[in-house]
Amino acid sequence: MSWWTKLPAAYQANRVGLGIVSVLIGSFLFTSMDAMMKTLTLHYPVVQAQFLRNLVTTCYFTAYLLARRQPVFTLYPGWRLVGLRGLLGVVLGYLFFQSFQFLDLASATTLVFTYPLFVTLFSGPVLGDSVNAWRWAAVLLGFLGVAWLLQPGSSLLQPAALMPLATAVLLAVILIMVRFIPPSTSTLWVTYFASVSSLVGITPFALWQWVPLHWADHGVLILGLGLVGLLGGFCMNTAFRFAPAAVVASFDYTAILWATFYSTVVFQEQPPALLFPGMILIISAGVLLAWRESMSR
Repeated sequence: MSWWTKLPAAYQANRVGLGIVSVLIGSFLFTSMDAMMKTLTLHYPVVQAQFLRNLVTTCYFTAYLLARRQPVFTLYPGWRLVGLRGLLGVVLGYLFFQSFQFLDLASATTLVFTYPLFVTLFSGPVLGDSVNAWRWAAVLLGFLGVAWLLQPGSSLLQPAALMPLATAVLLAVILIMVRFIPPSTSTLWVTYFASVSSLVGITPFALWQWVPLHWADHGVLILGLGLVGLLGGFCMNTAFRFAPAAVVASFDYTAILWATFYSTVVFQEQPPALLFPGMILIISAGVLLAWRESMSR
């Protein structure tokens, strides 16, 4: 019997409720950050927008660590792997944000949420995890959703659709890499050092394509990006602390709904007619994976 099942039922319910509220807020904030990045990339190169986001986030994060008197310049075990995750995050972010030039926000976000399927595919050969029939069924269901979205005649059947799919693959790789980071290394430091690594990696490319900033028009947006990202990360960390991971993963799919809202209402985009059936298949696959994961524990 785990420590979780020993807690009073009412206490468990309250903590799960807090976790669900946290993941709902976190999903909204992260999707809002994507929408803010999409707005910023209308005026600046993608790499410059990434640099500005990483710079502001790292500054906020550094101030937070200093306020808590946490070490900032210390290297912990696994720092090379964490640094590599940060650099991969640069590539991941570039592919996703660059896809906004060609795809609507709802479609790009839906394709990125195939990442749990790639985690399942990679977990067997890389981690040695057992992939049972239920997991394979979920993978098949998810890729049927992708096939539906990319069927002949669909406006999503274009090379740009590979960008969010490649983002999903890289996100799965980054998540699997966490398993190889020493358990003694704190999650807070891992997040911070990955942010610093991303900033270092994106800086030369941003300077190469730099265009003058219009602070009067975009200053609030730039400063808000980092704050929204930090608050979103705090909410997601809270969610995973207080609720089972399967519950958090299921409710994280509300990000697709927020992306659809921003896409249609804010950016006045018209998502493809084929998007919604494919979206349902991909969401169902992810929820099935989360449910079976919870049943196996």
